[in-house]
Amino acid sequence: MVERFFEERQLDEASTELKLIGARVVPYALAALNDPRTKTHAWHSDDITRCASALRRICWLLAGCYPPAAVAPLTRFTHHPNRHYREDAAFALAAIATADSVDGVARCWPMRTSTSRGPGKRFACADCIVMAILI
Repeated sequence: MVERFFEERQLDEASTELKLIGARVVPYALAALNDPRTKTHAWHSDDITRCASALRRICWLLAGCYPPAAVAPLTRFTHHPNRHYREDAAFALAAIATADSVDGVARCWPMRTSTSRGPGKRFACADCIVMAILI
């Protein structure tokens, strides 16, 4: 099952197949997160329907299942040198929305100045995302 995360297939086809399995796929997704190939496995294609990386496929699946056990391995990807990998991990962490996931999200989407809240006011994007999910 872990190998399916690394197969180059249409995003819709792969996602549908994995989502049909539902929460039962979480242990395999966690195993794939710990697989060394996940750090570098990507497909280079101009076709927008292709999943850009195995990590993105894993993150989209985990974002729909909300497994707290995924927080620690996903947080490791928030230190990845590739911005897209960091953002994919932050997306899944924000969807999981546990107290432990906030730091990883904040690392990828840091504090920003918001003019809508007054000049010089700052707010944590990560906190806003997680709070929006919790509400």
